[in-house]
Amino acid sequence: MKDLQLTGGDLLPAGRGFATVTGTEYLRQRVATALAEPYGFDPYHPEWGSALLSYLGVPIDADSTPALVSSEVSRVLAQLVAAQQQQIIAAGLAGTRSQLGSDDVIGSVDSVSAAVTTRPDTVQVSVALTTQGGQQVAVTRTVSS
Repeated sequence: MKDLQLTGGDLLPAGRGFATVTGTEYLRQRVATALAEPYGFDPYHPEWGSALLSYLGVPIDADSTPALVSSEVSRVLAQLVAAQQQQIIAAGLAGTRSQLGSDDVIGSVDSVSAAVTTRPDTVQVSVALTTQGGQQVAVTRTVSS
């Protein structure tokens, strides 16, 4: 799948238009964007995004906070996998080919980890994925207020 490339949340200019991403870079950008977007922020997809911002600025428990953050990341990834499957099924039912290629689709979530820093306004999330095409994708996202 081809998507517009984002840098710091902004479109990246290229020539007379904008840069694009495909394959594993598309997937990396999609996961990072889903983790950073506040839950319920998109009026067209009110169940999209993550609640990671709700963990910022609250007292940190070294044992439970990383587990809560990892759980939320896993929920977001499950939602993304479901959306990808729905898109593939819809294309098949319409008799068309899906725009998603094998390196655009999450095949497995290999690991999810969260590191809560000493700053109460920052959470570091790391995700390791394997695409259906067998490519390894690492996504690291810092969420801060």
